[in-house]
Amino acid sequence: MNSSNTVNNSFIPFSDFEANARFIAYAVLLAFTVIGNIIVIESFIVVRTLRTPFNIFLLNLATVDLFTGIFRMGFYLFNIAYAKGFEWPFSPALCNFSGWALSIAFSANVHTLELMAIFRYIAVVHNNTYNLTQKRAVISIVCIWIYSNIIALLPIIGWNRYRYQANEIACLPDWYYESSYPLFVTICDVIIPLTILFYCYVAIYITMKKTSRRFRDISNQGMDIALQQISKREARVTRAMFLVFVAFLICIVPYAVCVFILFSIFHIWVGRDMAFLTGYFVNLNSAINPILYGFLYCRFRKAYYYTACLWWRKLSSIFTILSSLHHRHNKVRLVKDCDGDFNRSRGTEIISMNHHDQAVIQEVD
Repeated sequence: MNSSNTVNNSFIPFSDFEANARFIAYAVLLAFTVIGNIIVIESFIVVRTLRTPFNIFLLNLATVDLFTGIFRMGFYLFNIAYAKGFEWPFSPALCNFSGWALSIAFSANVHTLELMAIFRYIAVVHNNTYNLTQKRAVISIVCIWIYSNIIALLPIIGWNRYRYQANEIACLPDWYYESSYPLFVTICDVIIPLTILFYCYVAIYITMKKTSRRFRDISNQGMDIALQQISKREARVTRAMFLVFVAFLICIVPYAVCVFILFSIFHIWVGRDMAFLTGYFVNLNSAINPILYGFLYCRFRKAYYYTACLWWRKLSSIFTILSSLHHRHNKVRLVKDCDGDFNRSRGTEIISMNHHDQAVIQEVD
């Protein structure tokens, strides 16, 4: 084992049963994550009605989740398969790359949800529905990725370092090396974003309650029906975004408490089974987000159905082409076999005729 690349030298390798169970669990999760988020991205490509400013943030979440599935879960599966979690089986450069990818995915996910809440807060509380355009959404997402890259590169350029955490089976910042960087990440990527998210959604909830009472009074008077419908649509969008945030919160809070607070600050380790469960819940969020989009948004359900129909047509055409090629190949082979049989039968007749002619010639002689 490369001790320079591993933190916990007292780690006991998994038994065959533990390794197989964890491998199967993450393989299933990886399949759902990759397929689900590819469907989301494909839906944005083929269905133009999904390309609204707010949905661009959902597209970014799908990209981050796909990023998480490929790198976080992919490295996990390779590690379980080759080393049973005992050591990092690849080079130190790949350990740095893995830690960089995980840090980017986590930071980009949190701050995308944060900006979604901020823009909804401006739209609902301050009644400014035109504050978000596609250009502003794209610029905001670019800023998120730049910030996440900076945060992820800090351990590589000297502030802390990425080392293999055997209990989590991942390359992460070295919590034992020094505590300033973990504390910085905890404040910037956990405490501040979650505080802003809570404040925005509480303010949105209070405003929506007041608005619903006002429109209830207006509807009793038979006035501003169109305005009331707009308010209901905004409420549905806000409710859906809030549920996406709640799902993220349920998945991330146990991991944040165990790793960012108990382990990195107080150096209290909760055990590798708890680390596995909390880490699995973090990655589970990447798999359930596409399901939530389809469940909460009618447009996404229709886009999923349309995308599935396109995929089915493509697969059907591919199967049809392969079937026709196979049928043509069998037909050609059948013709060749028939020709071969015919030639062999003719050869036998010629040989028998030659023997007969020779016998006749001998009799004449």
